[in-house]
Amino acid sequence: MQLRISLFLFFLCYPCAVFSEALTKLENINIDEAEFYIFDITDKKTRAFPSVDAYRHQEKLYVAITLLIEGLRIKYSLIGNTLTVDFDGKSTELVLAQQSDSQGKWFHDGSFNFIQAELLEQLFSTEIQIDTSTLKLNLTGHNVD
Repeated sequence: MQLRISLFLFFLCYPCAVFSEALTKLENINIDEAEFYIFDITDKKTRAFPSVDAYRHQEKLYVAITLLIEGLRIKYSLIGNTLTVDFDGKSTELVLAQQSDSQGKWFHDGSFNFIQAELLEQLFSTEIQIDTSTLKLNLTGHNVD
């Protein structure tokens, strides 16, 4: 009986495994000096949805995370400074820490939380390509539709 309960708890908890990472805040970003974009999102060159805010700061792209996730219809929750994303059978928890440094992975512009595109590529197992002339952000290389 105890073995059955142990196995039940194992299989119950196994799919709920959570990866957690604390992200430092980008310090001293001057929004007025950063390049601001509103991108249409394409998925393998097919238009997925319009209007996601993004900034380019010091050659790094930061994307409005809630706009992107909602547009892609991915399950998530943002409670306080903890963002939990359920994607491809995995749950990832990102803590938007208040500790800041010059290499920070996130910032808030007064309206949205922006996360570095490199981190989003890892989170969604995709590659992000931007075309500033057509204002498109293309997601490629992923297996999950």
